[in-house]
Amino acid sequence: LHTSAYDFLNKPISDFTILDHAVERAIEKKRIDDERKQYIEQLQQINEVITMLNSGKNTEDIFNTLNEILKKSIPFNKLVLATVDKNSTTVYNKLIKSDRNVIFDVDESFDITESTMLSQAYEDKKPLKIDNLQTFYSENKNSKSVKFLIDEGMNSTLILPLISNNETRGFLIFSSIFESVYQNTHVNFLKSIVGQISLSIQRGELLFEIEQHTKNLEEIVEKRTKEVISIQKTTIFALSKLAETRDPETGYHLERIRNYSVFLAQLFKYDSHNE
Repeated sequence: LHTSAYDFLNKPISDFTILDHAVERAIEKKRIDDERKQYIEQLQQINEVITMLNSGKNTEDIFNTLNEILKKSIPFNKLVLATVDKNSTTVYNKLIKSDRNVIFDVDESFDITESTMLSQAYEDKKPLKIDNLQTFYSENKNSKSVKFLIDEGMNSTLILPLISNNETRGFLIFSSIFESVYQNTHVNFLKSIVGQISLSIQRGELLFEIEQHTKNLEEIVEKRTKEVISIQKTTIFALSKLAETRDPETGYHLERIRNYSVFLAQLFKYDSHNE
């Protein structure tokens, strides 16, 4: 004990109950040490995820970074970000990362009632893990999303609802080719960061909408500016024609000035190119 030993036994061992107790203590200590290391690693990963989420990235950047970071804690072959339409129950595949052939691809959609597992997660607003997709599908033949996952070679899945204002606005769906890979530790880890993920994805969507709105406004302003310039030119020509009608000499003078102006502009442009 003075040399930092965890425990000791006197030899010869006369009572094997003492040995059993010592082994149990050693195993328990190993389990506690492993849990402590896992907890510290998860805290570091949570901090890494939150730092990334607070960096103001767009939705695609957030998704790609989550795909890399979460692989350190959660086993998956496929990660999907699905969103729920604000005005209906239509689910859209927004972003996908997979090391398998994807059957149900990005931008494809279906009504949530066509997926038993998503409907359950949508209503309960809690993570849902399915250990065996084949068994689940045999009991829920109308689950469209499960059939696609099975066809892609997946055997288990973990669904994380993304909640905003107490409404399910989307899902992060983890899928693995192995059965029963998702444990309570994975669920608890995701629960600790799901709020921040939901907020960041919502912010990314809002930034995208603002960018699109700004782009549309710029296009409208550019169009209106061209229209104003065209109206100005039309007005100038109309006034010049009016002057010509009232006084031919003045009209001819305006025509000559216009031709001189065009000639000088072309001449200056030519000279500037030569320089």
